[in-house]
Amino acid sequence: MFRLAHGETTMPFAALIKAPGSEIQVPSSETYSYGSNPWRGIVAGRMVGSIEWAVYQNAGGKGLVTMRYNEQPAKFSSTCRASSEGEYFYEIEVLRRCLG
Repeated sequence: MFRLAHGETTMPFAALIKAPGSEIQVPSSETYSYGSNPWRGIVAGRMVGSIEWAVYQNAGGKGLVTMRYNEQPAKFSSTCRASSEGEYFYEIEVLRRCLG
């Protein structure tokens, strides 16, 4: 199943799944600026940006999910433990727990 969306949808979704860079906050003692934080619309919500999840099945029949964020392999939130199959593959149940 595929969904197409613009930045106003992909940016909050990226923050919800804790995509790379979305967890970086500017300390309350600092003022947000382009130099102090990479999380902004031109990166996270670009018009041609994408968040793609693909599901594969390993030799044991278990479904493994991988994510590409703006066409690059990406890890899920640091609270999600990657599978022994590789650093970019996650068991479906693990994602349900860590993103739920």
